[in-house]
Amino acid sequence: MQRVNPFKPLVVEEVVERAINNYEKQTRGEMTPDVLRPWFETPLMNAVQRDWRAGPAKS
Repeated sequence: MQRVNPFKPLVVEEVVERAINNYEKQTRGEMTPDVLRPWFETPLMNAVQRDWRAGPAKS
């Protein structure tokens, strides 16, 4: 396992490239919903989706 240097920022290009590749796989149907489901069923994502569906916060 490679140690992460906290003083070295993440390589944004790498993160973006990975996200784009995943999106393209999804749109081509290479990533089935089954591959994506575990991440979307985490408690954090459930909370994010619940908040998102609730709409903007009312002040």
